[in-house]
Amino acid sequence: MATIYQVKIMLDADIADAYQVWLLDHIVGNPEKEILGMLELKTSEAVPIFQKAELYRSLPHGNSVALDMHYYLENEDMMRIYEQEFAPKMRTEVPPKFMGKFAINRFLFVTKTIGVQHEIVEAFYGHVKDTITLKEVFFSPFER
Repeated sequence: MATIYQVKIMLDADIADAYQVWLLDHIVGNPEKEILGMLELKTSEAVPIFQKAELYRSLPHGNSVALDMHYYLENEDMMRIYEQEFAPKMRTEVPPKFMGKFAINRFLFVTKTIGVQHEIVEAFYGHVKDTITLKEVFFSPFER
């Protein structure tokens, strides 16, 4: 079962390039700037919290640009560790020059695979394989 922590950021277009440069340091880390990256975070047992990250950037729409981060975790427990031990600090590291020029929404996606009978699915869709992926969306791992 995969777990994806999605961070959607809506930015003023005039800061999008500079914000993306900062965001990449925030994701992978930058020892020269003494920035600990999201992909460097580990549990007390030295297990990485995030397995990988993907960054998507929209084309400008009016005066806005969207950045969409997908952080992949092994499970929801890793998200709980991140929320409790790292999130408060990581979320306050945005440079002051960007304040008031962006909005952030965060989501947690949990993917579960459900087995189905091939004949039933094929009757309706003709080309579907043996499984369907269902995505359950939770705004926070602690609100259910």
